Amino acid sequence: MKNLRKLKYLYLIGLLTVFTGCSNNRGEETTIPETNPIETVESETSTELESEEERETSKETESEESTTSNTEVPSTEKISKQDYLDSLQYAYDLEESVTSFTDQPTIDKAADETYEAWDNELNKIYHLLMDILDDQDKEDLIQEELAWIESKEQEASAISHEMEGSATQHYEVTMTNAIFTRKRTLALIDRYYEISSTGNYTITPIEAELLLVKKLGTIDETTGNQLSYGYEDTITIDDVEYHNFRLSWLILDESGTSHVSYLGQLLVTVDGSKIFSAEKNYDTGEWTILEEK
Repeated sequence: MKNLRKLKYLYLIGLLTVFTGCSNNRGEETTIPETNPIETVESETSTELESEEERETSKETESEESTTSNTEVPSTEKISKQDYLDSLQYAYDLEESVTSFTDQPTIDKAADETYEAWDNELNKIYHLLMDILDDQDKEDLIQEELAWIESKEQEASAISHEMEGSATQHYEVTMTNAIFTRKRTLALIDRYYEISSTGNYTITPIEAELLLVKKLGTIDETTGNQLSYGYEDTITIDDVEYHNFRLSWLILDESGTSHVSYLGQLLVTVDGSKIFSAEKNYDTGEWTILEEK
């Protein structure tokens, strides 16, 4: 299993290098380095580099080299949101093609190509978004991306453990990563076009869940039980919109059998600024805000 702390360290080095090359002038052409910070985080480096200093030097060298071979990605002044979404059709086609094959090696290869396609698309929209954010929002996006990576890795690890030793293990893990990455890509596209057009942004339920993971974690510190956040709906209380989540935890009994125990409701404001615990009176339909998290 990869060392998450080392991966996060390398990831931030790559992002800081990217910042120095980003332009905040939205009227200029936007170019996106081919080097993918997400891909870099997940690459194995320990067998290639002998020390932390060498790893950092290598990372900086890779970033410098990537600037000489950029792939241009049009800004919103050049392409509509629908046209941008239409340009992703090749990735959807790759994802759909995976199930059309019958032999496992071909299926695994198609899964790899699907994940790579969505990973590349995530890289493009991530850099476009970074180019229009102020410094604080950039830092917030970095932290959000790290939380997303951790969430994706946890899910993939769980699938890998469940499918360990099976012929379809590689396929199941890779497609889990691909689907996570596709959803993240689409969420960032929505955010990019909303900010570009209005200057304001309403977070999606997926992003609200990532915010919960970032703020509250995935493990209860007191019991050690795994926390679960299940999106239910988006509601309005006193003219304020919230994404409504069901909070539960996974309990493992002495026999090794697990079951889910309900803990309560969490509300995330749609601007992502606040998280509250809350309860609903199902007889009257009324909500009561309890405390801010």
